[in-house]
Amino acid sequence: LKFRRVLFRSNSMPTRHPQLNAHGELKHLLTIEGLSRQLIHHILDTAAGFIGVSDREVKKIPLLRGVSVFNLFFENSTRTRTTFEIAAKRLSADVVNLNPQFCARLAELGALEDPRQHLSEEDIAAFLPAAWRANQFAGAPFALPWYLSTTVNLVRQDLLERAGVQAPRGFEDLSAAAKALRTRTDRYAWFAPMDGSLALETLAAMNGPLLTPDGCRPTFTGEAGRKAFELLRTMYRERWVPPSVLTEGHRGAVQQFLAGEVAMMPTGMQFISQVYRTNPTLRGHLGVTPQWLQEGCRPNIAVMNLAVPRASKHPREAMRLAQFIANSENQLALVRRVPLLPSTRASYEDSWFTAPSGDALVDAARKISIEQVFQGDVQVPPLRHYSKLRSSFVRQLQLSMT
Repeated sequence: LKFRRVLFRSNSMPTRHPQLNAHGELKHLLTIEGLSRQLIHHILDTAAGFIGVSDREVKKIPLLRGVSVFNLFFENSTRTRTTFEIAAKRLSADVVNLNPQFCARLAELGALEDPRQHLSEEDIAAFLPAAWRANQFAGAPFALPWYLSTTVNLVRQDLLERAGVQAPRGFEDLSAAAKALRTRTDRYAWFAPMDGSLALETLAAMNGPLLTPDGCRPTFTGEAGRKAFELLRTMYRERWVPPSVLTEGHRGAVQQFLAGEVAMMPTGMQFISQVYRTNPTLRGHLGVTPQWLQEGCRPNIAVMNLAVPRASKHPREAMRLAQFIANSENQLALVRRVPLLPSTRASYEDSWFTAPSGDALVDAARKISIEQVFQGDVQVPPLRHYSKLRSSFVRQLQLSMT
């Protein structure tokens, strides 16, 4: 196979709107920014035509019959996922809900190729060690690392100044800041969603690894785990966090942060531009801090991967394509366009990562994120029966907090 050297080039971006096809028709709907008034009216008129479907005895139309829709949320929210699922089913689509641990489940079933069968030691060494470890199940790799993300704490400095407090440096400082915010501003301190995987990531930041090295027993049943639960329970009962922290995901956190109801939230640096677009008046009033960690805990990172099914008729060629997509040059070209981070060592040697962007907040978030990538690890790695662990943990956490 012959591949072009680079998948993305910053000097050859298409002139048409990326959500439209060559005929000017809507292909994706990620934002209304840049869409014409006529097209926005068309979207609203089309949506209005579906309102009556909910009043029918059979609440379905055959528009997507025979089509499969795969939902994959990396900042999961039960309400958002359910809304997407209902919409697809009412259009007669077959719906499959995936999660970031989906590849791990396939690996558990032995359905994915082991990359070591197709890569040299030099190829493997090109990736950051933490990124390579992230794609292992029971010690065996099942995919190539692609791009990375990690959360930072986005802070509303205007609310902290009104409360007369500084941004907490860790969980040990959180209670005092939260109490001052509630007492002096009647605002919530923090919104870390407790309805999905972020609950386990928060526990790992407070407690360290979730399981013992043999993977057989939980580590959060000791004193550190008890203190973590107690802090979360106190914050909820004292109303230092919103009640909706138990039921809403990242979207809910963003909405309350933008509305000035919440002073701090964990999010990826890629969401800073969304905050600016939604509320431009916040420019100059935001700050950013690293992840809060108890002593001895490492920052959490998330890794997207490229996997090859074992049933593939051309596994060697497929792995070569995955390796090409994930090479350092293509990853660098990708992160120049999208505020993510690469998984290859060589990419970080480029001066782009230290060059000023013109926005001090973005530069600070990028610097912190890079440091966390090199210091951190995937704190919720691929686990056997992960979904059962997550749902059981979240359910018990919600019960204990209320």
